[in-house]
Amino acid sequence: VCKVEEKVNKEGETFEILHRLLNCKIDSFWAQKSATSDTLHFQATYDKGNTVMAHLSLADMVGGQIGTALAAVHVKINPPGKRYLEEFFVALLTDLHEMIAAQESQPFGWLMEGGETRGFVYGGRVYRDDGTEKPAGVADAQIASWYRPTGELKVWLDTCKMVTDLGRPELDTLVAVAFAAPLMRLAGEDGVTINAYDEGGSGKSSAMKVGLAVWSDPSQSKEGGTTTPKSLFNKMGELRHLPVYWDEITNKVSQSRAVNVSFEQTGGVEGGRMTANVEQRHRGSWCTMLALSANVSLVEQVIKEQPGHRGGINRVFEYEVGPNDPRKLLSPTDVSRRVGTLNHNYGIVGMQYAKFLATNFKTVDIEVRDARKQVEKDLNTSQEERFWTGAVATLLMGATYANKFGAEFDLEALKKFLYLTLEANRHRSKTEGGGNNMEDILTQYLKARTHTQTIWTDGMRGGKAGRDSTAVVLLHGPPPSLNTQQGIQVRFDIPSRQLLISRTDLTGYLDHKEIPWSAMQKWLGSKYDIIVRRVVLASGTTYKTAQQEHVLFINVPPDSPMEDVMLQYRELADPAKVIPFPHGGAAE
Repeated sequence: VCKVEEKVNKEGETFEILHRLLNCKIDSFWAQKSATSDTLHFQATYDKGNTVMAHLSLADMVGGQIGTALAAVHVKINPPGKRYLEEFFVALLTDLHEMIAAQESQPFGWLMEGGETRGFVYGGRVYRDDGTEKPAGVADAQIASWYRPTGELKVWLDTCKMVTDLGRPELDTLVAVAFAAPLMRLAGEDGVTINAYDEGGSGKSSAMKVGLAVWSDPSQSKEGGTTTPKSLFNKMGELRHLPVYWDEITNKVSQSRAVNVSFEQTGGVEGGRMTANVEQRHRGSWCTMLALSANVSLVEQVIKEQPGHRGGINRVFEYEVGPNDPRKLLSPTDVSRRVGTLNHNYGIVGMQYAKFLATNFKTVDIEVRDARKQVEKDLNTSQEERFWTGAVATLLMGATYANKFGAEFDLEALKKFLYLTLEANRHRSKTEGGGNNMEDILTQYLKARTHTQTIWTDGMRGGKAGRDSTAVVLLHGPPPSLNTQQGIQVRFDIPSRQLLISRTDLTGYLDHKEIPWSAMQKWLGSKYDIIVRRVVLASGTTYKTAQQEHVLFINVPPDSPMEDVMLQYRELADPAKVIPFPHGGAAE
C-alpha cells in the first residue's frame, strides 16, 4: 500500500513519488456498521505467510493513535509513511460504505435462512453449504477480536498431541468439548454442563487451553472465578454454538454461580431485560456446551442448593480427574511453554471445522442423530438422562471429526470413559438426588430435635386446647427444665406408630437451610401416608406447648429407616430412672 504523490520538476515535468505505508500485505476488506461505531475488518499477512484477521474502529483511525492500533493487531507499518495512515484507512472505510459493502452482523455458529441450515459463521466469515464464503460482521468487536484465526495449524496439533499422548480420556474430554459444542443443536439439546474436578495439578487447565485454542485466543476467552452469570449468559448469546470454558471454580461464590449457570444454560436463552426506554432488550440464545474446571464436585453443590430436584443433577455431566501417571509426567516448564504458544496460534482448526460443518451439514446431522440413538441403546437410558446422552454422543462425534484435521484422539478409550462416567452419574443421581436426599434432610432435622424438643409416648388422647386432656405415659422426653423455651416440636407415638411434627417448626428449619418446603412435602407424600391436622402436639403430657397448630401425622412403616429413629428411645431412656408425672404421665 503506497501513497502516490505527484510533483513537478524544474522543467515542468510531472512525476510520482510512492510513499510506502505498510510492511505487510492487507486484503479482504469489509466494513461493519453498528449503532455505536463503524469498524473496518481486513486480513493481514505477516512473517512468512502467516495471516491474522484484524479490525480497526473509526475511533482507532483518528486522533493520532493509528500506529499503535495497527501494531496491536500485528500490522507492521513503514515509519516514513506513518503520516498517511489516517488518510488511507478513513478513505477506505468511506469508500466501502459508499459502495454499500458494509456487512450485516451475523452471530457465530450455524447460519439459518428460511428455516434451513445453510452454513456456519466464524472468524468474520460465512462458510456456506455450497462451498462459497463471504465476510460477516459481529455485534461485539471485542469478542470478535478473540475469535479470529491466527498463526499455524501445526502448533495447535502438536500441543493437542501433547495432551492426547498422556492416555487420559478425562483430559481428552475437555479438548473434545470444543468440537462437540456445535453439535449440541443437532443432538436436540440447548446445552449441557461438563464438570471436571480434582484438587488441582492434574492438567485440567492446560487441556482447557487446548480446547479454547480450537476457536479463540485462550489467554482472553477463558472465563475465571470472578465471572458472573450475567456476563457468561451474554457471552453465550454471542457465541451461540461455540463452546464456553470456565476455569477456577474454587470457592463458594463461584460454585454457587456455576450451579445457577448450569441450571439456566440448558434453557438455551438469556434472561429478559429492559432498556432505558422500558423496551425489551435483545435476548441471546444458544445451543452449546459449557466446560467447567473445579476443585470440588458441582453436583454436591447442586444437591445442597436444590435438594429433592434431580433435574438439576441431570443437567451436569460430571467426573473426577484422576492423578497423573508418574511414568508420563511432563516438565511443567515444557508444558507451560508449549501451551503458551497457543496464545498466538489459534482458530485455524476451528476455521477448517467450520467449513467442514457447513459443507457436510446433512451428513453430520444424520451421524450425530445416529450416535445419540446408539448411546441410548447401549446404556438403556431414560428421558431424564437426555442431557448426558447428548453430551456423550456429541463428544464422541466431535473427537471423530477432530481426527479428520490431524488430532489423535483414542476414540475407543474415550467411548469407554464416557460410558462409565454416564453410569456413575446415573448411580449418583439415584442414590444422592431426589428422595434420598430428602430422607437425609428429615433425619438431620429429627436428630437436631432429639434431646430437647422430642417426646416418645405410649398412646395419644385428647389433643384439643382448653380441655383437661387425659394423661398419657411418657416413654422418653427432655427434662422440663431444658424445654422451657424451645417447646415440643416432634412426637413419636409408639402404639399407633405415628410421627407427629410441627409443620411450622419443620418449614422454619428448611427455610434456614434454603430448602423449599414444596420439595419436602412432595417427597413425604410419595414415601409415607401423611395427613395434616390442627392439634396440640404435646397433649396428654405436662410439657408446655403451643395452642393448636398444624401438625404432620406420618405413619411409620415397619422395617423402614424411620422406624429406627422411632425406636431410638429405647437407647435413650432408662426405665429405672423414669419419674411418674402427675395425672399418670412420666418423665425422665
